Amino acid sequence: TLLDRPYRAPSVMRFVPVPAQGRSQGRTGPLEVDLHEPERLPGPPWLPPEVRAQLPASGLVNPAEACAIVDLLAELLADPLTVAEGERMYRESGMPPIAVLTPYAAQAVLLRELLCRAEFHPRFGEWLEVSTLDEYRQRECWFAVVSLTRSAPQRVVSYGEMGDELALALSRATHRVVLVGDAATLGRRVQRGEPRSLEAEMARLLLSLCPEPPAEIPSRPIRSRESSTV
Repeated sequence: TLLDRPYRAPSVMRFVPVPAQGRSQGRTGPLEVDLHEPERLPGPPWLPPEVRAQLPASGLVNPAEACAIVDLLAELLADPLTVAEGERMYRESGMPPIAVLTPYAAQAVLLRELLCRAEFHPRFGEWLEVSTLDEYRQRECWFAVVSLTRSAPQRVVSYGEMGDELALALSRATHRVVLVGDAATLGRRVQRGEPRSLEAEMARLLLSLCPEPPAEIPSRPIRSRESSTV
């Protein structure tokens, strides 16, 4: 179980922080964007007009994080060992071995549109499934890449609406999960949010995976509490 709860952790967990200014392949752009303010959305090379046209009228997106995930998957799918194992898993299960997950429906749309236009999509498109974490309950994949999406410089924010999205993010993959997000936002969730909530405990666990955790994270022990089976 994951932290004494009925969530199973994969054998390999990794956290990839997206810098505060959202850099990917030399591009710099904004992080979290509320689609009620579409004027804040970046243009090319982050978001081509045809991608922007597919976004919903409301919701949260993080273009820098989405582009970082496309770059990460391109690197992953260039590795012959990963491709060989992915082929075996796809052949045995008939299901996409890689899930790209996020707490937010609008970010799922953005990820799907960008992945469909990636250079690796013609060969590996059938391997990829993009979904929200809530829609992926009761399901598993071989490899999960998770876009946390939130990046709020000055306030404490939650991740999704159900309260257990971070636990879901850590427990959908049987082999490996890579989580992409803003470490500073996770740090504020740990410092200022309800310390004994499931989300705060999962945020603390994610920070422990970060190669350079933000400063001044308090050393509070992780405590378990009852939770429903996922």
